[in-house]
Amino acid sequence: MTRVLVGGVFDLFHKGHEHFLREAKKLGDELIVVITTDKHAKKKGIHENQKTRARKVRESGIPDKVIIGYEGKNYMRIVKEVKPDIIALGYDQKLPVPKREVEKFGIKVVRIESKVEGISSTILRRQRNIKVIGTSHISPESISEIKKTIEREMPDCVAVELDPGRFEALRRGETIKLSAAKEIGFKNYIIAKFLSVLQRYLGKKTGVIPGEEMLTAVNSAIKVKADVAFIDQDIRITLQKLGKVPLSEKFRIFLSLFKKIKIKSESFNLNEVPDEELVEILLKSVKETSPTLYRVLVEERNDYMANALKSLCRRYEKIVAVVGMGHKREILKRLKLNP
Repeated sequence: MTRVLVGGVFDLFHKGHEHFLREAKKLGDELIVVITTDKHAKKKGIHENQKTRARKVRESGIPDKVIIGYEGKNYMRIVKEVKPDIIALGYDQKLPVPKREVEKFGIKVVRIESKVEGISSTILRRQRNIKVIGTSHISPESISEIKKTIEREMPDCVAVELDPGRFEALRRGETIKLSAAKEIGFKNYIIAKFLSVLQRYLGKKTGVIPGEEMLTAVNSAIKVKADVAFIDQDIRITLQKLGKVPLSEKFRIFLSLFKKIKIKSESFNLNEVPDEELVEILLKSVKETSPTLYRVLVEERNDYMANALKSLCRRYEKIVAVVGMGHKREILKRLKLNP
């Protein structure tokens, strides 16, 4: 019987780990996994303790045995106890002792070069550490929070809920023009114009121009020398999809905008960012009233922005994301899902 030994942290167990273990198991008849202790793994900024990490590896059903390593420099102690025929290393792993130390026991060291691209515990930890600010597009409170958070966090990258075209329009103070109707269709132009006018009307009540909080995020990023990333779907694509929303749904949602909204007898203060519970109630109402509209304006863009943030985690260690409060909770959920 050929016994294979592998070791590692295995934090936030993912498909990359599964691939490595399956490839290691192909090398022999029995696979034994040694989990790095919390003390040794702390420098990596782990999210899970050793018992949780061991349990998840065990639950994968791939190894025959999972054990937790010893404290201190005790690698050879484990090797002598397990008596492996092969030690398998991942594509980026280093043997904790000189190779000759294990080879003198007749043990073969094999490196598994293949990997699952774009997946690693480091990337997943970065995803979970993203600071997401939920804003109101016309709230002075949002602008203050954005400035303070970016100055405090000093991120490598600030991601904003804009596409490049919308950013340029905001920067130049432009609103949607009639000429856009040729590209997105007249019905979509009317919808976009209505929403733009409504936001500006509410913005006058608070003294904040709609989109000012996103420009604040960009300027704050420049101030701390962070890169800026535009993570939202192209507005033209969103508007084109809106054109396919049933007219009955559009009518119902526009009617609701003119009704007096009273939730739990709370008054809605435009100067403040609404709390998450209130936002969730409003979103649920929109979803029930206009499910297609909700999918186009909320769900699909949540997916798009979460995927954009995941991609940024491959390049940046510290990210601050600025999105509307209606997107915050679901984006955070998507960032915490392991691929």
